[in-house]
Amino acid sequence: MTPIGTWILLAITAVVLYLCWAMVAPFVSVLTWSIALAIMTNPVSRWLRRRFSNTVAALLVVSLVVVVVALLATVVSRGLINEIVRGQQALRAALQPAAWQHAIESQPWLARIWHWSAPRIDLEQLAQQGSAAVAPFLAAGVGRSAVIVSEAALSLFVLFFFVRDERALADALRGMLPMTAGEIDAVWERVSSAIRASVYGRLLIGAIQGLIGGAIFWAVGLPAPLFWALIMAVLSILPVLGAFVVWVPAAGVLLVTGHWVRALIVTACGIGILHTVDNVLYPVLVGPRLGLHPVVLLIAFIGGVIAFGAAGLILGPAIIALAIALGDVWSRRAIA
Repeated sequence: MTPIGTWILLAITAVVLYLCWAMVAPFVSVLTWSIALAIMTNPVSRWLRRRFSNTVAALLVVSLVVVVVALLATVVSRGLINEIVRGQQALRAALQPAAWQHAIESQPWLARIWHWSAPRIDLEQLAQQGSAAVAPFLAAGVGRSAVIVSEAALSLFVLFFFVRDERALADALRGMLPMTAGEIDAVWERVSSAIRASVYGRLLIGAIQGLIGGAIFWAVGLPAPLFWALIMAVLSILPVLGAFVVWVPAAGVLLVTGHWVRALIVTACGIGILHTVDNVLYPVLVGPRLGLHPVVLLIAFIGGVIAFGAAGLILGPAIIALAIALGDVWSRRAIA
């Protein structure tokens, strides 16, 4: 082939690769969670493949994931519905004129704020404006929930094929990469270890934050501390969200009802303990398992979330681990 023909072929290949990436990019999150689930369930899938066919083993793995998620969702949703009903009843009682009058009379500072703001602020109009401002966010949240459900279904669909065709996919990948079998195994072990450490690290941090948050709620006398501990644990695993979604409103309720000391305790523990656990303990626990400095891991974690959204929880550390593994490959080749 002439040099011009080679450059034309390279250009066509580059365009085709770009178009392929454009099609794959919307599914990065789906593929990331599918790969993570495949790695986490690999011991189970290998055990099942020794006893059943690949298709049956894949179906059993997907079914196991669905059952675990469904059980967790059922427990959380039932408790959340009960707490929402209690909250509605408490809110309805709090909105009664007698309840407002009692709250104002029992709290001098609240009475001063009320008497100052009542003639200056149209509370009814302010409430209407607030409702109008919140409505678009609720609609966006409903839409995002539908997207999350769709991505979860696609992730389970892809997980089935990852488990069923694991060996075929691994052989195809080995044939495409310009590396020896030993180099591929070393790179894959580094990346899979990063994914496992990231997942286990987030689960451990979520459990710790849930336990601490539940203990704080129990200590200040807030209702259903075990349930809210579970909610804080689940929220702590997710990016952007966190335990503050629970403890900030709880502190606000305590403050409005006159328990300002308890509100101060919840706020101080939330900022000083729960927030610190998430930002400090995660790099300390996960960093050594990945062989990464805590600062590098923190950048990978935050940068991954910024670049890829929720999938960045996995992709951030995995990409850093992949870069280090490829650097090791080049170093060994240079020495050789």
